[in-house]
Amino acid sequence: MENASKALTIAGSVFISLMIIALLVLFFKNVSDLKRMEESSEAVQQAADFNKQYEVYQRNVYGSELLSLANKLDNYNNKESDQKGYSKLEVIVNIQKDMNTNYFKKGTYTLALLKEEVEKMEELIKSLGDTEFTSSIYPNYKRKVSELANMRTSNLGDLVEQGFDVKCRRMIYNYTMYKNLITQVKTKIFIYDTDPDATEYDNIGRIIKMTYYCN
Repeated sequence: MENASKALTIAGSVFISLMIIALLVLFFKNVSDLKRMEESSEAVQQAADFNKQYEVYQRNVYGSELLSLANKLDNYNNKESDQKGYSKLEVIVNIQKDMNTNYFKKGTYTLALLKEEVEKMEELIKSLGDTEFTSSIYPNYKRKVSELANMRTSNLGDLVEQGFDVKCRRMIYNYTMYKNLITQVKTKIFIYDTDPDATEYDNIGRIIKMTYYCN
């Protein structure tokens, strides 16, 4: 009788221990699930906060606004994205008609590449503008191309009379043409592509692709 009582006591203790273990397992599972839910909720909120920075650009924009966006993307893609392991954000620009025979031709560009094209042209404009010419008629009369291009005397007849050669006149023409082209790019309206495939999100809802086009 005593042995049976001990057996029941042991069995009861084992049962209670198993119940406690089961309750602990259930408790830790619930805590783990709650933590995952909190982390998921935080990730969703972070994605929403991130998207707000770029949703303001989900509209038709001027080229100058796109270039500002390019600077913002550089900072994010080269720093925050790499450091935190998020997918990079890419902006695609489709130019549907040549703007120039050498620059901004018809085709598909990343925004980074478009910005690079603008920077190359701005460097070219500066180089052309800083080039100095001396009049063949008035040896002491020296002027930069940027100065000549902005003078009333920049028309062909006046430049010839002042002793500036064909090379100088050609450079003034190119300087003016490229300056006008840069202005055209910055003031041109780029249309935000609302096609569902033109905008993409990653698995946590962060924007990873936006698309624009211009005619």
